[in-house]
Amino acid sequence: MSAPATHHRVEILVLEVLLRQAEGNKEQAMEKLVEAVALAQPAGCVQPFIRFADALTELLVPLKETASHGDFVRQIMVSCHPADSARAGQPPKNPLTYREQEALELLAQRYHNDEIARTLGVSVETVKTHLSTIYKKLKVHSRREAVSAGEALGLLVPQTGLSHLRGRRPAKCTAEGESP
Repeated sequence: MSAPATHHRVEILVLEVLLRQAEGNKEQAMEKLVEAVALAQPAGCVQPFIRFADALTELLVPLKETASHGDFVRQIMVSCHPADSARAGQPPKNPLTYREQEALELLAQRYHNDEIARTLGVSVETVKTHLSTIYKKLKVHSRREAVSAGEALGLLVPQTGLSHLRGRRPAKCTAEGESP
């Protein structure tokens, strides 16, 4: 599943969690939350959880102790509750808007500006504006620095090995044995 598709699927699952919770069905809400976390974790997709942090906190607490999702859920909670994390010596709250966060997540997956624009449904100029704003807010000067700062602030799941290339097409060669 592509990064944008994953992001949208996680958002849908989070909305289903909120619906089940509003209906008073905590068990089904937890099942959907586990499904959302499992889908979001490999892609480092935290924004849908941050967006609905207040409503999800009670359900996220038990998950932060699980072996399979604990680290990721703790990262979500740090991003959701900046005051608590600041007291604990953790990174401050997410300074980015929802769209800037989406752009940063795509940057982390090495998308080019035109790919980010297509994915977000905006112009390349809008992407450039988002990136410029991200650089200023994170006090960085390049794409890689922005991703590193995002990881350090808990806005992105740190990428290990070649996992950051997941879902990306290999570069096309121009001729046999030549690089583009």
